[in-house]
Amino acid sequence: MLAWIERLSRPRLSIIVKSERSLGVLCLALGLVLGAPIPFGNLAPATGIVLIAFGMLQRDGVLIVLGVVLALVLGAGLYLAADALVGD
Repeated sequence: MLAWIERLSRPRLSIIVKSERSLGVLCLALGLVLGAPIPFGNLAPATGIVLIAFGMLQRDGVLIVLGVVLALVLGAGLYLAADALVGD
């Protein structure tokens, strides 16, 4: 899997790679979600962190964007699940 990602990744979208601080804050938030006791709820944040980390290591903005999109989808899903549990 790692060899496959290394073969596909290359330096691109370098403007995204330079925003290390905001990506670090996002990874911190995803790490906090990892601690939540949600059954099978750790896969999406862990995958997002891995994609962001590989993107930063390879200087590949596309991988970073994929990780951020996954994090946003996770956030929306958690919001909808909490709204459904709490209700109006």
